[in-house]
Amino acid sequence: PAADTETDSLHARTARLGGIPVAGASGEGFYIPVRSPEMAGHLSVDAVLDRMRPVLESPELEILGHNLKFDLVVLRNHGVVPRGRLQDTMVADYLLEPTRSSHGMDALAESLLGIRCVPITDLIGARGRGRSGTPQKRFDEVPLSLAGPYAAEDADVTLRLAEVLLPRVGREAADPRLAGLFADVE
Repeated sequence: PAADTETDSLHARTARLGGIPVAGASGEGFYIPVRSPEMAGHLSVDAVLDRMRPVLESPELEILGHNLKFDLVVLRNHGVVPRGRLQDTMVADYLLEPTRSSHGMDALAESLLGIRCVPITDLIGARGRGRSGTPQKRFDEVPLSLAGPYAAEDADVTLRLAEVLLPRVGREAADPRLAGLFADVE
């Protein structure tokens, strides 16, 4: 499956988990919130992580992510250590297209999939204070009616990117002219 983390900060070491988006098949992303303005509508961080830990820590599971290093740091800081095979679509794209101007998920979704993702600024606002003087929100302050579809899209798009990028990495890794470039990449 593709998995992601939604947090209250861009600083992985100190970020609090807001929820976990997951997608098991294209077009089937969903969001498991743990912090939101509507706390009565979902489980707590501990309850969700207790139920997800066996899955996320399974050595048999392949976990797909985009900028997976961030998510791994967040999960580890919350006591979850994924042990399965990890595949990062951001790293895959960098290996394939190192001169691309952006390896961000939104840019890749538009370029490779023809999908225009909802920008995070539509939910939390621009950095700093906008013209209205309103400070940027944290993701866990966004109503679930907006946060859920946004987060589910993140997981779904990551899965779709993996379907495009990972086979290409495998093909290029098998090219004898590139021997050694893709060491340890399947």
